[in-house]
Amino acid sequence: MKKQVQTLNSEEKTIKEDEVQKTEKEKIGKMKAIAPVILFAAGLYFSFGTNDAEKYSVVQKWPSGNLKVVTTAGLYWAGPFSKITEFKRSSVVKFSHSEEGGETIDESIFVRFKDNGTARIRGVVKYLLPDNSEKIRMIKNELGNDEVISKKVLRNYINQVLIKTASKYTSSESIRNRADFFNDINESLISGEGPAGRYSIGILSFTLNKIIYDQQSQAKFDEQRLLEQQKNNAKIQAEKSQQDAITAKAEGEKLIAQTKAREENLKLEAAIRADKAAEIARIKANQEKMVAITAAKKEFDVEKLELEKAKLEKEVLLLRAEGKRGAALKEAEGRKALAEADNSLELRLRTQKEMMIGMAQALKDVKVPSAIIGTSGKSSGNPVLDLFLMNQIKSLTGTNSTEETGK
Repeated sequence: MKKQVQTLNSEEKTIKEDEVQKTEKEKIGKMKAIAPVILFAAGLYFSFGTNDAEKYSVVQKWPSGNLKVVTTAGLYWAGPFSKITEFKRSSVVKFSHSEEGGETIDESIFVRFKDNGTARIRGVVKYLLPDNSEKIRMIKNELGNDEVISKKVLRNYINQVLIKTASKYTSSESIRNRADFFNDINESLISGEGPAGRYSIGILSFTLNKIIYDQQSQAKFDEQRLLEQQKNNAKIQAEKSQQDAITAKAEGEKLIAQTKAREENLKLEAAIRADKAAEIARIKANQEKMVAITAAKKEFDVEKLELEKAKLEKEVLLLRAEGKRGAALKEAEGRKALAEADNSLELRLRTQKEMMIGMAQALKDVKVPSAIIGTSGKSSGNPVLDLFLMNQIKSLTGTNSTEETGK
């Protein structure tokens, strides 16, 4: 019984081992079938590259070793087992003071001036690789990569330019004529000489950060700076004194001008007041003249009206007197005729007396002005009385004439 159990167990174990072996063989077969596909896909994947817009890609073909330069951005075909080197289109060369990991790194460039003064120059130069496939191939073949371009080739070129330019200046001139010193460095860098000219690498900009002079030169500069400062202070003080004098003169001229302007204003105001007073006096005189003329005219009109009134009254009195005289004359003529008819002297005398009495009675109630002012301004006597007397004279004369005629 025990042997039968062992036999069954060994058979099951054998069966399981056969199944495992069979499964492993199937897996190996599948792997063999998939492996070429995977290898093909991997080879295809690594046969393509991606170029950034800020970079150039140089592809070294396998197995020929030919170089292909990719300048456009995007996906490109590199080929299997090709080597790709990337170059930055634009980068910088720094020659400055920095600290990395607690360690101080001084990459400034040492220069010597023509007066034997020394200094270390710190700055940054920005450069641009050429957009030319042949030049990029040359850079790849001769320089290799970005680090060689920036830290060796261009740095050596910048070092030569700074040393050459500094040798043309004294330490003091590099300070006093800093703009000229900077321009000379910049023009030498962009002139296209040296490796920059060979590889057509363009220098875009040069930034001068700092010039650190040696202690002796710095002491000399400090002394010169102090003298310059004293000189400038004296100049500033002199200019200030001159400006104060100019300001004082200007203030004096301004005061004189203001005083003169004030006097002119006073004169003008006095003239205006005088003209105003004269105009007021003229207007007042004209007003008084008009009032006087109006009063005189009014008085003349009143006198004229009075004269007209007197003339009218005179005409009325004359008409009244003439009427009464006519009536008296008619009555006298009647009585005269009667007396003549009677031819009686007594009758004539009585008639004459009665006539005179009647005339007197007629005239006693008539108001006659004692004097009449004529248009010539002269006065005359009583016209009624004059008429009466003339009438009497004529009457007597007429009587005598009649008597004489009768005789």
